[in-house]
Amino acid sequence: MFLKEFKIKGKNALKTSERKNLHQTILKQYPNITQEKLREYMPLTDTLFKIRICTCKGIQLYVYLVDQKPTFFKLDYDDHLYPTVFTLWTWTSLLPAFTTYKEVWPRLLNGADLMCPGVLTKPQPNSNHHKWGTHPKGQLVYINLTSNESAHAVGITALSSDDMFMSAGRGKCVKILHRYSDFLWRLCPLPVPEVGPPQWLYDCGQMYEKLTAQYYQTSISDYVNENTDDDAKASEEDIIGNTETPNNIENEVNNESDNDDTESKLDPTSSSISPSEEMDTRLKYSLCKVIKLHFKSIKLPMLVSTFYRNYMLLAVPEHLKINIKQSSYKKLNIFLKEMQILGFLTFTEVKLVQYIQTLNNTHPDVIGFKLWDNDTITGAETKSAEESTPALNTTVVPNEFFSVTMPVLRLFNYAGYSRGDMITPKDIRKHLTFYVKEHQLAVKDKIQPDEFIESLVKTKELTAWADVINAIAGQMTPYHGSTTEKVERGKLRPIQMCVQTRSGNKKVTLVDNLELFNINVQEFAKQCQQGVGASATVQTPTGKKLAQLLVQGNQILFIHKLLTEKYKIPKNMVNGLQKFHITTGI
Repeated sequence: MFLKEFKIKGKNALKTSERKNLHQTILKQYPNITQEKLREYMPLTDTLFKIRICTCKGIQLYVYLVDQKPTFFKLDYDDHLYPTVFTLWTWTSLLPAFTTYKEVWPRLLNGADLMCPGVLTKPQPNSNHHKWGTHPKGQLVYINLTSNESAHAVGITALSSDDMFMSAGRGKCVKILHRYSDFLWRLCPLPVPEVGPPQWLYDCGQMYEKLTAQYYQTSISDYVNENTDDDAKASEEDIIGNTETPNNIENEVNNESDNDDTESKLDPTSSSISPSEEMDTRLKYSLCKVIKLHFKSIKLPMLVSTFYRNYMLLAVPEHLKINIKQSSYKKLNIFLKEMQILGFLTFTEVKLVQYIQTLNNTHPDVIGFKLWDNDTITGAETKSAEESTPALNTTVVPNEFFSVTMPVLRLFNYAGYSRGDMITPKDIRKHLTFYVKEHQLAVKDKIQPDEFIESLVKTKELTAWADVINAIAGQMTPYHGSTTEKVERGKLRPIQMCVQTRSGNKKVTLVDNLELFNINVQEFAKQCQQGVGASATVQTPTGKKLAQLLVQGNQILFIHKLLTEKYKIPKNMVNGLQKFHITTGI
């Protein structure tokens, strides 16, 4: 349903009465959710938004947002609320789950529905009938993988459990409505939480290995063959038809072309799209090109009229023109509002004068921007594009070292170490392994302390390797630095993230210890500001030597992703995300 880009027709904040009605509807339709948990997930005091969207086939839907994150959606003519993958990451027991192989997932991403041979079911020793469950046709379910129990897609069953059994596990199983990485997910692109395989796979033990060997060679191939015959052209017609679509809308959906999935979204010469859609494509292409090529040269804030006249009008190929009145938006401010919701830019209005405030050059569509075949750029534009593209950060992460002390010198003396020499945590384990083998102290996966190790761990009982290593490190002096010659005394403190509530019930995200990892705090603040579209300031709190970053709103997930993926900071050196998962349930 959201495989193709949709249009946002409107966005408004819910009133208090509307938020309460939404809570009552959710609690009525999903009894598994408690009122306390729901208020933590969707607080009545926070602002909830409802956006009205129109899919490429004219289907009207409403999506409810919390902190820009889609939580539920519903059809315009139906009151039933459908949870998104974000909501199912919080409540895994909200819907029944169907498990499929991770090798099947790429095909589902391309628009295919889930077929019965691609489903891995829990073995039933006494009966094969109940392995498909007791689901009626049209039951709302979600799909996870054998490698990750988190929800990857949401859909409805195409057959009842009895029909799945009677068909000998053939045919379509789940018609997918919404999946990870579609355009609904792109409103708040968060990674799928890694929680490991479903619990029932662990419970199966050797039965699971036998089950996998039996299904792996046949299920994937059967899934592909069966899906390519009659289900590769996944369409919204079947999905909408199973949700009691009114006749007039169903007829409009069924009249759509079956081959519209092959249309190019950025092909201005395609004859299968209307003139207004073609103009919409040109407008978005022009905006992406401007951000890609002129991000650093544009001086913001800038008048909207100047931005449109001096940049957007000149960004399309010479033989093509853009005219906002010929698009579906009709007005420039409506187009910019939709682009702001999609995360391309932010703009404001002061005394009826509109300004472009920020541009987001880290948006996936901007980073992956490609020129049309009939478009070219000048040398100056090429240089500007290279400057505007975010460069790969070369942050040097400090290493941890330990200084050899007298209590542990016996462990390292054989290797030529003396008191005061620097070694890494890996070296500690390496030399401990040699010592344990030399004195034959290993007992399965534990260590039987001798007189020397007993003096460190303070016990004669079998001790785990990790406990012995920690005891050894505890007797040594910690240092940190880029090399053994350039070190500072003390243990390396991790980057700390936390969310606090300031006056006016406004949330801010605080980040400490960035400078310990050689991160330019001012540059990092600029990247946060551009990435989330919120204010970011650098300050030095009283009594502290290191600068502190303050970002408006709860930006824990964005900052953690920026640190671990772009700056390559190890995850164990970034604290705060675990507490965020506990408090939010995400």
